Amino acid sequence: MGIHGGNLMTAEVGTIKKELAYHGDVINTTARIQSKCNEFKQKIIISEELLADFNLHNNYILEHLGKLTHRGKNEEISLIGIKK
Repeated sequence: MGIHGGNLMTAEVGTIKKELAYHGDVINTTARIQSKCNEFKQKIIISEELLADFNLHNNYILEHLGKLTHRGKNEEISLIGIKK
């Protein structure tokens, strides 16, 4: 499971059968974080940026896994593995 946070846009599409479509960089980033789970042998990876919003330090084992580089972006995201 990959966990990240950010802004997201929701749009209703369709005329007869309406569906919700979600757009935003956060979806792509979360998918890239999730794709690293097998590489790092982790069940849950969270971005350090989002982890700062939670108080998990006392209840979980946190492991710094390195940084994820975005294609086409200058920023990197620090990845944290979460274990019980």
